[in-house]
Amino acid sequence: MGIEIKSDDGYCQARIEGDMTIYTAGEYRETLLTQCHSRGGLELDLEHVSEIDTAGLQLLIALKKHLDDTESGLQIKKYSEAVQKALVLTQLETAFNDRIGETEK
Repeated sequence: MGIEIKSDDGYCQARIEGDMTIYTAGEYRETLLTQCHSRGGLELDLEHVSEIDTAGLQLLIALKKHLDDTESGLQIKKYSEAVQKALVLTQLETAFNDRIGETEK
């Protein structure tokens, strides 16, 4: 459980497993911003996120804003059911992309 980051040609790929909650969001934020700040963008795989709360959602919003401001961009490639439900419930699904409900398994 945790976060795994790979960098390739200036692009950062991160996979988060387990919880994205108040207990982990701060650590994930620091790790992602430190390791992916100067890269060409961030691609997140959230397929194995088992639980997400408002702190996890705030992390996604903050990452998107920060990366959009630096013209790097954030793309979420895969969603777990928990992430899908949270984004739809909070009406944030279109803020990240239009693939909610089309989870790759």
